Amino acid sequence: MFEIKNLCTGYKKEISFGNFFFITNEKNPTKILHENLNFEIKKNNFLGILGMNGTGKSTLLRTIAGILPALSGNILLNNANINTLSLLSLAQQRTLIWSQMPYISHFTVWDWLCTAQYPHIGWQVDLPIEKKDFIQYILEKLNISAWKNYLLHTLSDGEKQKVLIAYSLASENDYLLFDEPTAHLDFLQKSQAFTQFKQLSTYENKGIVVISHEIAHIFNYADTVLWLTEQNSYWYDSPKNLAQNQHFLQYLATKNQKITQFGEKFIFENV
Repeated sequence: MFEIKNLCTGYKKEISFGNFFFITNEKNPTKILHENLNFEIKKNNFLGILGMNGTGKSTLLRTIAGILPALSGNILLNNANINTLSLLSLAQQRTLIWSQMPYISHFTVWDWLCTAQYPHIGWQVDLPIEKKDFIQYILEKLNISAWKNYLLHTLSDGEKQKVLIAYSLASENDYLLFDEPTAHLDFLQKSQAFTQFKQLSTYENKGIVVISHEIAHIFNYADTVLWLTEQNSYWYDSPKNLAQNQHFLQYLATKNQKITQFGEKFIFENV
């Protein structure tokens, strides 16, 4: 389990000149995005992270993953502070999926999915047969077997997003962290992707974290929502409880948004 305790996220303000970076001379060279964040990421749970642009969602995800340093506070992964864990140890427990696939012109879909296994088995020339069978199973599960030998740079944006999801599954890690994984998918593909995230948490015992602007999809599929605001505050609760929280509903109204619940379904609309 990830335990986030009194976390402060942000970054140092820097100026770049070529390959050199300099901290600015401002009185406060640190940009603080959020303070005193407290929440958990558990296996068998789907956490959706929402918020307007500029509220620090991606910065938070990179901090949790150990890519960016926390300004203060603690992030524990299975009771160990992530500052004490090596990059290899982190790579064996969590997978961070960026919003864009890296440009690797000579890699096929199969080649790239195989690299997801390397933190566990080392940089072997060839994968064991059981690992190959597992990756083939992932391709079939996501209905993308036909793309197996396609070069990554030849894929469409929507195809790349599906391969990113396949990569997360091929890693076999317990915690899968996604930054805008459905950005280039159409409506039907988005619904399919969120269904897969829900199934991964429910049936495969994964801890799923998804940053998204798809408010309705998060509320209808996630078990828990972390909503970051521009005022260095946040909500962390179940979709059902948030939909009944008057302070949250008042906040939505300031964004010209309204939420309506029909049975177990949530609908968002502009007002």
